[in-house]
Amino acid sequence: MVANEFLSLSYKQLVEEDYLEHKNEKFNRAVNGITQNYESIVLHKNGHAVPVNVTNIPIIVDDEIVGVYGIAKDLTKQKQSEDMLLRSEKLSVVGQLAASIAHEIRNPLTSLKGFLQLLQSSINSVPDYFHIMRDEIERIESITNELLLNAKPQARDFQKEKFTEIVENVVVLLNPQALINNVVINVKYEEIPPISCIANQLKQVLINVIKNSIESMPNGGELKIHLRKISEDEICLQVADQGCGIPKEYLSKIGLPFYTKGTGLGMLTTFSIVEEAHGGRIKIFSEVGKGTKIDIYLFTEPKVSKAVSQ
Repeated sequence: MVANEFLSLSYKQLVEEDYLEHKNEKFNRAVNGITQNYESIVLHKNGHAVPVNVTNIPIIVDDEIVGVYGIAKDLTKQKQSEDMLLRSEKLSVVGQLAASIAHEIRNPLTSLKGFLQLLQSSINSVPDYFHIMRDEIERIESITNELLLNAKPQARDFQKEKFTEIVENVVVLLNPQALINNVVINVKYEEIPPISCIANQLKQVLINVIKNSIESMPNGGELKIHLRKISEDEICLQVADQGCGIPKEYLSKIGLPFYTKGTGLGMLTTFSIVEEAHGGRIKIFSEVGKGTKIDIYLFTEPKVSKAVSQ
């Protein structure tokens, strides 16, 4: 963006919508004489988000604040380096999976073994035991499938899909669970083009994210889903809940296996599908007691090679 284009814009036109309230708060503090330094997201002229470090310094003349001097430093390369480091840390954690998976699988296997022994002496109870055994087997299958998705190269059969239909199908699938939890799902769509993707993988991503949001509101609440166009080649799906929120110190740990309740493989799978398989990105904003927003950015044509290394 050249200088004359920049000067003709209000800062509100440059800041991503989700950061505008935060930006206004920081700006007002600077107007009141307090220097501010913080991270934010601004919009490139082609529409994509750019992470920046912002410094707002009050301009004081004759003991009177006459304006605010603003400096914004592009953090794109720094954030890319941090993301690479985080991925490296995640890979090191995967080294712990063998022992952890053994522990996770041992419990349902113990149940199966016990019920098989009971079957030998109590034929009349076969139907009940089979039901329990089937549930335990499905639990093992779920764990191993999620692990394999992260550990094994996947065939990438990209097809043009209507992403709105994928979202609608998942909402229909999870709406009964939402109703049980007294959660109201409100969906807002903007017109977006078809995207090239692996539909089943993105469906799994949406199930993981929306299911987590529903479960974060045991006392009910509103779940907002907003699908919008960022630019000609990028879209964003935001899932915003009114749940318990995530402490700041835990945000960077999301997606690490066995860090959170359960295996943690669901969010690890989610990050793997979005970032590695589709070349997208995920941003998470959360405040304890207020809720969590998850932004999933996808390109209409993935910025990844569709060939799989063997």
